[in-house]
Amino acid sequence: MRLAKEHGCFYTRYADDISFSKRKGEFPAELATVGDNGKAVVGKSLRDIIEHNGFRVHPLKVHLHHNTTRQMVTGLTVNNRVNVPRAFIRNIRAMIHDWRVNGYEAAETRHHANYYSHPHRSVKPPLRKIIEGKLSFLKMISGVDDPVRQNLQRQFVNVCEEYKAVMEDEGIMHDFFICHASEDKDDLVRPLAEALRSWGVSVWYDEYMLTIGDDLREMIDAGLANSRYGIVVLSPRFFGVKKTWPKREVGALFAMEDADGKSRVLPIWHEVTQPDVAKRSPTLARILAWHSADFSPEELAAKFRDFIVTRRR
Repeated sequence: MRLAKEHGCFYTRYADDISFSKRKGEFPAELATVGDNGKAVVGKSLRDIIEHNGFRVHPLKVHLHHNTTRQMVTGLTVNNRVNVPRAFIRNIRAMIHDWRVNGYEAAETRHHANYYSHPHRSVKPPLRKIIEGKLSFLKMISGVDDPVRQNLQRQFVNVCEEYKAVMEDEGIMHDFFICHASEDKDDLVRPLAEALRSWGVSVWYDEYMLTIGDDLREMIDAGLANSRYGIVVLSPRFFGVKKTWPKREVGALFAMEDADGKSRVLPIWHEVTQPDVAKRSPTLARILAWHSADFSPEELAAKFRDFIVTRRR
């Protein structure tokens, strides 16, 4: 550290990985230089300190990076901010793709053959745990809100439904997306959302999730993609001529059902009857629904809570 300060450098260390960096000017030859063979060589002053303390420099692990090249420290890029290499992201994406296309067992066998063939690696972890570990490492480096990581999480949960629990703990995956007309907020939707939250049920509700300046389409798409089910409040206002967003949301929920074969739409009939719904949407009329006239918002919330608890098991 004293040597680094003498030459205007920063010194960092992780275990036995030692790094020196300098913002401006030539890098001091006392720390490192480029040898006649074009490879980095530890400077005499630094080598003397290391060897005086009983250590030796590994000749294959000496690197000198200019700020115009990719700077790597302990396997991470550190040019502008600490980040994982692109190859790390591609590797996760490839494993998830292999699982989705070829099935879990084939993907796991292929991964073990490629990466766990060394004699000292006798225990081969499950592929699911490997991917989870890589996503956890990415969270530690890039943060929980990193869009690249969240995109990988959405891909992973499509092949590994158990991972939804992790996304729910991080506030990314929700139990319910509430689709409704704005006129129904006061008497039903807001009390329902508040009651669900009081039961510990994760809800995507626009008043909780949207703020001034948000991209409406982007936020709603993310909410739909990261919700298990959609509570659809069907009312005369919902079927209004100018109500485009609720209808788009229902269309997206049905598209998600078609994609994975899982039911997602959970209707509430609010001030309408089944014949009323059938006139507007025969598809929605065929789905079993609860009537808001039969239950208070709190009682409906309890029913949805019981429903999601059963599905989580």
